[in-house]
Amino acid sequence: MTKAYAQFPVTIVMHEDVNLLGEVVVKGNRPSYKLTAEGLQTHVQGTVLSKMGTAEDVLKHIPGLQKKNDAYEVFGKGSPIIYVNGRLLRDLSELDQLKSEDIKNVELITSPGARYDASVKAVVKITTRPIKGEGFGFDVRSGYNQWEYAGFVEQLNWNYRRDKLDVFGTVYYRKSEGFDESRFTQDVHVDTLWHQDNYQFAKTNQQAFTNIAGVNYAFDENNSIGVKYTLKANPDARYHTIFNSDVYADGMHYDYLANDINATAYYNPSHSVNVYYKGMAGKTEIDFNADYLFDKNGDNTIQREESSNKEDRVVTSTNTL
Repeated sequence: MTKAYAQFPVTIVMHEDVNLLGEVVVKGNRPSYKLTAEGLQTHVQGTVLSKMGTAEDVLKHIPGLQKKNDAYEVFGKGSPIIYVNGRLLRDLSELDQLKSEDIKNVELITSPGARYDASVKAVVKITTRPIKGEGFGFDVRSGYNQWEYAGFVEQLNWNYRRDKLDVFGTVYYRKSEGFDESRFTQDVHVDTLWHQDNYQFAKTNQQAFTNIAGVNYAFDENNSIGVKYTLKANPDARYHTIFNSDVYADGMHYDYLANDINATAYYNPSHSVNVYYKGMAGKTEIDFNADYLFDKNGDNTIQREESSNKEDRVVTSTNTL
């Protein structure tokens, strides 16, 4: 609204208008990453990383760390050693048994100090969140995946806590099937130019049973000791591979090779025991791990090769580890 005045001066009076705020909420986001003296620490608890699934899924998202085949590598450093709450990890399959929501943080050490062996170029330290309360508790995890074949995971974790004592265990079962199909060529330049057109189809069928039991005792915030026993009893794993190859010599067809390979990997029950102590003696840090492992397995392979121009053959091999 506009109002005109013909007389001057004009006096304008403004009145105070007070609004009382009932509540003020200030929100902030904690950084997920923090530089340390030796590397990079990634905060997991309360972040999107805690919803990834397992520790294996979390490590895939740690900067500078990548998984190649069945091993982890740190860029420019090679394979790291991995600790979980001060216990040296000997079997990487345990990462699939640790839930991401139980992880507090992951520290990637790219410049290990003198407390590590000289051959150690990188270290991954996983720290789990403290579980509050005493008494008996358990949780169940189930997972299912479907591609060309179905696979699933069943896991039961249990523990009993009282004061500074923690007794724990895990029952784990995994079943997986899969296949790989590929076509590739190969040239060998010698006196004769050998050229091969190859086709490969590989199918696998695997199962895994794992039983874990252990106990930890924390003397105080900086000193703890524990022992862990792991029993693995895996059924035989079966592998079937078809490998066919058209062979050419200096551009002329030389032979057609059809290979049918059936392999069975057999496993005897394996036993492993880990004893660790992590603590401080004055200003000296103590990190002690001792392991015992008994594992015996092997495989039988039968390869049948049919040739269009040469003799057929059957190759049988047996390996024991």
